[in-house]
Amino acid sequence: MNEPAAKYFLDPRTQQTDIGLLPSDWTVVPLKALSEKVMVGIASAATHAYRDRGVVMFRNQNIKVGRLDTEDVLFIDPKYEQTYRNKRLKGGDLLTARTGYPGTTGVVPANFEGAQSFTTLITRPIQRAADPVYLSFFINGSAGQKYFEQAQIGGGQKNVNAASLKLLPIAVPSTLKEQQAIAETLSDADALIESLSLLLTKKRQIKQGAMQELLTGKKRLPGFAGAWIEYSFSSIAALRRERISPHVLAIPPRCVELEHIQPGSGRLENQGFESVQVAAKTLFVKGDVLFSKLRAYLRKYWLAEFDGVCSTEIWAFRPIGRLRSSAYLFYTVQRDDFIEAASTAYGTHMPRSDWNVVGAVSLSLPAEPEEQDAIAQVLSDIDAEIAALEKRLAKASELKHGMMQTLLTGRIRLVRPVSNVIPLSLKPVAAQPAPQPAHNWQINEAVVIGVLAQRFGNEKFPLPRKRRVKLMYLLHRHAEGRAEGYLKKAAGPYDPDTKYKGPEAIALKNGYVRALHNGTYEGFVAGDKLEQAQRYFEQWYGTTALDWLERFHYRKTDDLELLATVDMAMVDLAAADQPADVAGVKRIIAAHPEWEAKLSRELFSDDRIANTIAECQALFSS
Repeated sequence: MNEPAAKYFLDPRTQQTDIGLLPSDWTVVPLKALSEKVMVGIASAATHAYRDRGVVMFRNQNIKVGRLDTEDVLFIDPKYEQTYRNKRLKGGDLLTARTGYPGTTGVVPANFEGAQSFTTLITRPIQRAADPVYLSFFINGSAGQKYFEQAQIGGGQKNVNAASLKLLPIAVPSTLKEQQAIAETLSDADALIESLSLLLTKKRQIKQGAMQELLTGKKRLPGFAGAWIEYSFSSIAALRRERISPHVLAIPPRCVELEHIQPGSGRLENQGFESVQVAAKTLFVKGDVLFSKLRAYLRKYWLAEFDGVCSTEIWAFRPIGRLRSSAYLFYTVQRDDFIEAASTAYGTHMPRSDWNVVGAVSLSLPAEPEEQDAIAQVLSDIDAEIAALEKRLAKASELKHGMMQTLLTGRIRLVRPVSNVIPLSLKPVAAQPAPQPAHNWQINEAVVIGVLAQRFGNEKFPLPRKRRVKLMYLLHRHAEGRAEGYLKKAAGPYDPDTKYKGPEAIALKNGYVRALHNGTYEGFVAGDKLEQAQRYFEQWYGTTALDWLERFHYRKTDDLELLATVDMAMVDLAAADQPADVAGVKRIIAAHPEWEAKLSRELFSDDRIANTIAECQALFSS
């Protein structure tokens, strides 16, 4: 499954609300305003009714983020269920955990209509007003969980109640269609995460099966037919016994402690540890296999990638005798029979593996070192696939988190409200006053320069040319649908004619601007005769154009460069009847010598370009 994708855009019109900045056409209402009922499920008095068949009963532990675990359910006798018929569940109801992870909310599937719930909170959304999946995402999101943290009651185990749930503020898009679009997009992200999780589980099972077959000789790799020989573990692996106190060394070595090794993955949490303890440590070298002898069943092992020291609760093995491969040894200690033997421990509170038991474990070993290496390579390749899947899963989870942050606050919109349509056209937009033919281009640009200097410059921060050119480009794209005369230069779209063919000189001569260098910054500020330029500007562009530009007042110049560059590339793509996507924009940028270097900058990363495409569509597209 591919990463979820949707057509989206940025909404520049916002309002400040009690739960943060939201689009101007969204509202904030308590959950009870969107619900037919919010109530508590069956009380604890009915616990004696639990049985192994009957009416399905959901509990707190069945509630997962956005869904219900329908495998581990209890049942109640139908005769008791009749007593609570007013609390029968319907498909689309929300169940919210009161304790455990208070506030966690799942949606009741349609095929569980008629089920019951025990001590959970039940919310029944008004169908015409609220999409249940949207509500579950919002409640499980940062705004909902922050509310529950503040609303939790109880001095011991924290919990939430129906009264606080009813008052939970919900950000509500202007239409049900937009709620459903957000719910569908986030559900697609969940589906991707679930598919990757299932694939990762399957790949781990494949590895376990491959280890069971390859490390025991039940399955041979092509090209190998040599004998396998039985050995005790102590005859193929030796313990490192050298100890040292790291603090006595001039340069402390990197130190691996138990908490640094990830259970079951064979990897470290990070690398770059320094020991601050005085206690002696075990020396190890690159290629040794580290194995936790404390609670061996946690499966903490690592193939050392550097020289260092480790906790004395960790064994450092090195291959000896007929075992030539450190990698083969690394997979040997992952075998279930080895872990089982290592888990035969002494001590109850802090169980530690017994070397006498572990050393006596009997293992078969290929006599040919080449076969050992080949087996280790196959398993290493599987590990690489698992690591790649884990990375994809982590990225997908981060992507979903970011989508929730933007979609549930309306910063990115999936359904465009009619009031926010800004048409894209390469012709003058009828709704915007077009420049009058009574004046020439040089005068027009001089007026624009003066008005921009007044609005965006001051004595402390005069308006520099680089920033002003971007604002002029955006103004023309907004007011006229096109920005003529702009070239693809290193700093983005640039019109050299404004500097060399009159406009700047006219603006200075007519007193629309004056040049200022305050010792730190250099640029234009408003001149003594700016009022004349302002009158012309209002005649030619109307009174709203500058208000539209105001959204860029506090944007960094680099951001304006990105915005203008991406938009200019999108105009080129539209003229060629090609889709405006990340690949297309990058293709346009790469095709121009002065723009090509932009693609090596973090500013022009794929994610930034994608977000900027969305913003350009919001600013200039229908």
